[in-house]
Amino acid sequence: PGEEVVLFLRGGSRRGFSSPVGLGQGAYRVLHVGKRPSVRRDAPPGSSRDLEEFLSAVGRLAAPAR
Repeated sequence: PGEEVVLFLRGGSRRGFSSPVGLGQGAYRVLHVGKRPSVRRDAPPGSSRDLEEFLSAVGRLAAPAR
């Protein structure tokens, strides 16, 4: 409770369930240290990135090709 994450999920199954992409690899913890929030992946551990830059990069990658 109270934890903030960016979670990448697969589409729902026939029963309506979903699971994270790559299990723990699809979960990024949001950190509120300093002036701007950042994200960090737990599995495998990585360096933190600015949250807004991360979400912008994800949006560009997920956008349909024109």
